[in-house]
Amino acid sequence: MTALSDVPEYDDDAMQRIMVALRHDIRVARDRIRAGQHLLARYRAGQIRSGHPDHELGMLLDVFERTGDLPRTPGGTMVSVVWKLGGSQEITRRLCLSSRELTAFGLLLTALTAENFGTVAAWPAAHYRPDGGVEGVPQIALIKASKPRRGPEREHMVTPVEDVPEELAVLLVADDPEPRLFRSPLRVYQLLLELTQLARRHGGHSSAFAGFRTQTSGAKRWTRGADAKNIARWSVQHGFPTKEPTKDGVEPVEARRLRQTGIERKRRPVAHSRSTMNDHYLARSQDVATQSRVVVADALRSQVAAARKQRSIAVLPAALVARAASDLGGAARDAELDPTVLRRLVSGEQDTVLAGCTDHLNSPGAPPGEPCAESFLACLGCENTRALPHQLPLQIAALDQVSILKVHTDVATWNARHAVHHERLQDLVGQYHQSEQDLARRRLTGRQSEMINDLMAGRMDLR
Repeated sequence: MTALSDVPEYDDDAMQRIMVALRHDIRVARDRIRAGQHLLARYRAGQIRSGHPDHELGMLLDVFERTGDLPRTPGGTMVSVVWKLGGSQEITRRLCLSSRELTAFGLLLTALTAENFGTVAAWPAAHYRPDGGVEGVPQIALIKASKPRRGPEREHMVTPVEDVPEELAVLLVADDPEPRLFRSPLRVYQLLLELTQLARRHGGHSSAFAGFRTQTSGAKRWTRGADAKNIARWSVQHGFPTKEPTKDGVEPVEARRLRQTGIERKRRPVAHSRSTMNDHYLARSQDVATQSRVVVADALRSQVAAARKQRSIAVLPAALVARAASDLGGAARDAELDPTVLRRLVSGEQDTVLAGCTDHLNSPGAPPGEPCAESFLACLGCENTRALPHQLPLQIAALDQVSILKVHTDVATWNARHAVHHERLQDLVGQYHQSEQDLARRRLTGRQSEMINDLMAGRMDLR
C-alpha cells in the first residue's frame, strides 16, 4: 500500500523554510503597495508638486488607479515617461499584486487553514462577519466557498476563517515581529482583500485573488484566482526543487502536502467528514501511525498496570514476619504499617479468612468509622488487605474451590461472579514457590476446609 508515503507531512524544518519564503513575498508586496497608495494619496492631496522627484510617478499612479491603464501615445504605445520610470510592470506593481504574490497568498492560506489550494484560490472577496468586526470578541469571517468534486448537493459550503488571539500567536512564534498576522488566516485574508481592491474594481469581478499582468492586453490583464501551475514557478524563484528533494534535503513545495500537514496538526476535519479525515488523510500518515501505536501502547500498559494494582494485594514475606518478633518497629517501617497493626496481623487477630485487614473501620465501600460489610472474597481486591504466609493454605483451598466452580458453572455466570476472584487468587498464590504451595496444601486443617466451604457457599456473608 503506497498511501502512507503518497503525501507525506512536512517536518518542522521544511515547513519553516516554506513559511519564511511565503511571508517574505507577502511582506514585500504589502509594503510596496501601501507605499504606492501613500504616494498616490500625497499626490492627490497636492503634497507632491511639479519638480518633486515623485511627481511623475504620482501622476502615472493616478492615471492607472482611475483608468486601469497608463498614458499612451496616439499610436497606442506607452508614453516615454513610463519607460523612464522603469516600464509598465514596475509602475503597476506599486498598486497591484503579481501572479507570483497571489500564489504566495494561496499557499500561505492553504497552510494556515488546511483547505485545498484550488478552493482557497476561488474564495470571493464578499464574506460575512458574525463578530461585527468588533475588537475584543472572537474574530471570524464566513466565506462562501465551492468544492465541485463534493457533488452538486454538497459543492457549496461556508468556510470559517478565524483569527488567532494575540497571546496565542506570541506563544506560537516569539521571534517574529508580526506573529499575529502570519498565524491568523483571517488577518492574511483581510490583507489580501486590502491589496487587491484596485485589481478587483477594474477587473469587474469579486474574487479575493485579483492581480494585474502586463504581458497581456485588455480585460485579460486583470487576473482572478491563483493558478496551481504557478507553484512550480514560485518554487524555482525561491530556490525550491520542483520534483525531488535536493541533496541538502530541501523539499519541493506542494499544495497537497501543505494541506496534509495542516490536517495532521489540526486533527480536525477541514471541508470533509471526520471519517474521511481518519481513513484518508490520517491513515496514510506514517507519523500519525507511529504516534497512534505509542498512544495505544501507553494506554494498554496503563490499563494493565491499573488492573494489576487493583487485583493484587501486598504480601508480607516470611522473612519480614519473622523479623517482627525481634524488631517490630523496623519491620513495620519496611511494611509501611503501624507497629501495632503489624503485630495484630502477624498474630492473626485481624485475619479475614483469606488475608488480614489493616483497618476494618476504613472500608472503601462504607462511610468512615463504620465496620466493613463486604464479603470476605472482596478482601482480595481491597487496599487495606495484607496477605501473610500462614494464610496460604486457605488461599490455595479457595483457589481449588473456584477452579471447580469453573467446570460446573456456565461461562457467563462464572465470569460475572467468580472470574475476578480466580485471577486474584492465582496472582496471590503464584507469589510463592511450588515447594511452599505444596507444604501449605499439606497443612490445611479440617477447620480451614470447613471455613472455605462456608465462604464459597456464602454462609459467611451478612444477610
